Amino acid sequence: MNVDIKGQECRIRWIHCRIEDDSGKTLPRGGETIAYILNDKGKRISGHAYCSVKDTYNKKLGRTIATGRLLKSLGLNTKLAISC
Repeated sequence: MNVDIKGQECRIRWIHCRIEDDSGKTLPRGGETIAYILNDKGKRISGHAYCSVKDTYNKKLGRTIATGRLLKSLGLNTKLAISC
């Protein structure tokens, strides 16, 4: 997803972190999604979404929440997050 930030087009990227048990098996609950961009100075700006260990992990919902938080921290319209 690309967004325009002060006349510069930036690409939003995501990292999905899942929880594993002792045997290395990925668990269906819990985790974190990070939405980030790199600004023109190479600094990473990010937004985070955390999934409780009581909730089933949902990649699309995590992206939407994390992107909304990223955009909000930049002072942009968070409705853009719904389209990701």
